[in-house]
Amino acid sequence: MSTIRVASAALNLKPLDFNGNYHQIKMATREAEELGCHVLCLPELTITGYGCEDAFHSPDVWTRSMETLERILALESPMVVSVGLPVLYRNGVFNCAAIIKSGRLHGIVAKQFLPGDGLHYEPRWFKRWKRGIQVPLDLSITPDGQMTPMGDLVFNFGSYRLGVEICEDAWVASRPGAELSRRGVDLILNPSASHFAFGKFEVRKRFVVDGSRAFNVAYVYSNLVGCEAGRVLYDGTCLIASGGKLLTQGRRFSLRDREMTVADVDLDHNRMLQARTPSFEPDLEPSSLQWIHCGKDRLRQSEIKLKKPEIEEWEKSSDTKEHEFTRAVTMGLADYLFKSRAQGYALSLSGGADSGSCAILISLMMQRLKNELKDCKKDRKYYLSEKKTSEVLNCVYQGTRQSSDKTRDMAKALATELKAEFVCLDVEPIVNQYLKLLKEPFGRDLSWDSDDLALQNIQARVRSPGIWLLANLRNLVLVSTGNRSEAAVGYCTMDGDTSGGLAPLGGVDKCFVLGWLDWISKEQSSDWNPVKSAKKILENAPTAELRPYPQSDEDDLMPYEVLGFIESKFISSKKGSVEIFHLLTREFGEKYSDQELQDWLIKFFDLFSRTQWKRERLAPCFHLDEASLDPKSWCRFPIFAGSLAPDTEHLEGEE
Repeated sequence: MSTIRVASAALNLKPLDFNGNYHQIKMATREAEELGCHVLCLPELTITGYGCEDAFHSPDVWTRSMETLERILALESPMVVSVGLPVLYRNGVFNCAAIIKSGRLHGIVAKQFLPGDGLHYEPRWFKRWKRGIQVPLDLSITPDGQMTPMGDLVFNFGSYRLGVEICEDAWVASRPGAELSRRGVDLILNPSASHFAFGKFEVRKRFVVDGSRAFNVAYVYSNLVGCEAGRVLYDGTCLIASGGKLLTQGRRFSLRDREMTVADVDLDHNRMLQARTPSFEPDLEPSSLQWIHCGKDRLRQSEIKLKKPEIEEWEKSSDTKEHEFTRAVTMGLADYLFKSRAQGYALSLSGGADSGSCAILISLMMQRLKNELKDCKKDRKYYLSEKKTSEVLNCVYQGTRQSSDKTRDMAKALATELKAEFVCLDVEPIVNQYLKLLKEPFGRDLSWDSDDLALQNIQARVRSPGIWLLANLRNLVLVSTGNRSEAAVGYCTMDGDTSGGLAPLGGVDKCFVLGWLDWISKEQSSDWNPVKSAKKILENAPTAELRPYPQSDEDDLMPYEVLGFIESKFISSKKGSVEIFHLLTREFGEKYSDQELQDWLIKFFDLFSRTQWKRERLAPCFHLDEASLDPKSWCRFPIFAGSLAPDTEHLEGEE
């Protein structure tokens, strides 16, 4: 029996943090060695971090990457380790995985397919490698005269042969794994930096398991974990499959620096499967694609017994999306706090659904930190778990004449339940000061009949300086509470409620926020307790409370379910306005009239086309869905654009 112990590590990295990333690599390598592993797969671009953006074009980054690789080689780990870095070859930068063992660099595999859709911009920084090309590379870190093979490589370690697919390579139809299988590999490593999105985990799991079945190999998949560069979240998916069966999956959304996933693989079983599969045809043609002979790796069996992996209960739940959202955002909040070197969060808590959700998420982050890091004193975020929630979550209710006792009481009740700091401020005198400043030069008082929007916005804006002052005094990250629905139609006050350094809800729409609040008011988990005050918030219709007469967000805009539907069809599906109208009538025709739907559709496109300048200035948000309105990472739209609203006469003429 030829058994190999393989490991996949999820690492929490930081772009351009060469020393910090080296430490993470070193600790993961030592941990895998202690577990008796033969092979360790680390995530994509481990040395630099994945989110370096245009810094990948910097010669200093190329140089420091090689220097860090040299430090890793000096560890002289007896394992085979895959470590990622950018490599310059003939003035092109390539996204690569270096295969090292016992202090020797055996070769560098270059990525063949580069993602350029959605939030991916790899073709901006890297060149794609052509299949079937191998070249000798002269590196400064190798002895004089010793060339390092680079390109489309297969590594022969005597007892087994190893190939590599790098992230996107496995997502395409003509994935390299098929050719690697024909060339006789027993093991395929996939170092990835694959961002989180709702439901994406199941897709990853399918291509890992299906790849191991179709190619009859052991397949090891690793990924990043955490909020690496500020916007994109990584769930830390680590998967090991063999012969069409998933052997183990790692813990997702961990708050720890590292998560290790390990499994024993029977190589002879996979070889037998290949031998008896009629469709399998090994590559027998003479080829310039030679194996890289790396010496004999004796597969000594480890005396350390592996624990049977347990899938967390929430992974089996029917509420997977709510669980993923909660764990993804609390993970991102913890990372943002740690990597920004801030001491906590400042939040204008209005008593509404959005600010209430942000407060709850920060509180749940603290509960998770205390649960997960209570015995992890060596973890870099351990210090956060020792803080009180009141130190980290600083809430301020800022009332004006339009604010009600009800929302103030709801905000206070929520802050009390969450054990957050809570302060009430009356900002009405500040509003009046601004109105007096303008009265003299313009010779008139502002009125609600003629100056409605201006009077609403000044109330929102005067709340910004005070909460910023608190954030500055205590070194806090100011939370912007807006959601994706508001961003789509510009229903926000620039330099008012948009103020902040992070928008935790910016990646989800209002309907989801309201549904999640209802869910979290009842959900009991090992990581958190249900938040009873959330139910009270839901009893009141969403309102900005900026007018002297009753105000409702949906009256100002349209029903949130309609807004979310239009936004999804326009942004995610790229549908035109006329087609969206017909889809609206099918979806909501029994609930709303055609005239109402037409008016709301025109309103959406009118507002969307006029408010791109606002979206350009919104605080960074976490990418949570496949689609996003963030112009920095997903949805680019001109600041000046004609309205895409449908021609009403054309709509009326349709049958």
